[in-house]
Amino acid sequence: MEASAVLTTAVTKKTFDRIIVDAAFSEVRRVADQVILRHLGPLRSPIWAVGPETIEWWTGADLDVHRPIDHIANIPPEKLLIVHGTSYKIIPFTESVALHQAMDTKAKFIQVDDYGHTETISPPAYAQWLDDFFNP
Repeated sequence: MEASAVLTTAVTKKTFDRIIVDAAFSEVRRVADQVILRHLGPLRSPIWAVGPETIEWWTGADLDVHRPIDHIANIPPEKLLIVHGTSYKIIPFTESVALHQAMDTKAKFIQVDDYGHTETISPPAYAQWLDDFFNP
């Protein structure tokens, strides 16, 4: 959710000079359907049919607001670094790929092979990636 909030704020408030998002989703509904509900088998469709509205009623959160893919193309590509570990299980790697494609692949994208969430900072090259991004 943090990446969604940062990307949306970056477009609407213009508050950031440079942005790094790690393991961002392109739209929360797709992640909920593909990741959270996939284990429900044949119950997946009927639960998903009432799920978003129930979540909104219960929490007040509108899932349709959390769609960074709708905003990301409005961020100058040189100001965005997308990072995603290929072994992250909650947010599929394909979500960051979708965001990168929404920017016509112009933003910097780092695929961190065999790393999961919070592990993408582990490779020795990580510090150099940040230095290169923040000090072009």
